[in-house]
Amino acid sequence: MTTYKATSGAVFRSLGWLALFGLPAATVVALLLVIPVPMSGALFFLIGIPVFILGAGVALCLFLLVTVLYHCVRISESGIACHRWPLKTIQAGWEQAERIQCGRFLNRNKARLYIRRREPGYEFKLGPWMLGSAAFDIVPLSDFSGWKDGRMAAEIRKYAPRLLSGQEIGKGKLPDLSRN
Repeated sequence: MTTYKATSGAVFRSLGWLALFGLPAATVVALLLVIPVPMSGALFFLIGIPVFILGAGVALCLFLLVTVLYHCVRISESGIACHRWPLKTIQAGWEQAERIQCGRFLNRNKARLYIRRREPGYEFKLGPWMLGSAAFDIVPLSDFSGWKDGRMAAEIRKYAPRLLSGQEIGKGKLPDLSRN
């Protein structure tokens, strides 16, 4: 059994969200500490509500950072397990693995493993975008340390060669496996 941890890129992307909420919240709190302002009812709502919203954003970003830090994939002969602590664990045998889709999203190469669900899940349509999938659990392979250098793809090829049949899928490319 091999374990692959989240890449540093995935961690830094979540730090960007933390900075987006954290810097304005820290600035407002620092200004309130330095500049003494008498807190009347109206002023409290004018300052308190944005600070509360930014604080909730910081808490959410910290939670997301923790989930990325403890995000890992375990690959073995029997199948694949993706742990996104504390949110969700996806476990499946190789017979449930449907396909690997590669492509570009937000100017980054992405690779996703689609695992057929035993029971239908939920999906939400927001205009032209679809959030979630009723039929599949999706494992973001490109977010893990062994994908770019090809170690993870080589291991998947060893256990489920039909998923990596050598063709390029979409506009993205599978890792070069010729050196393995």
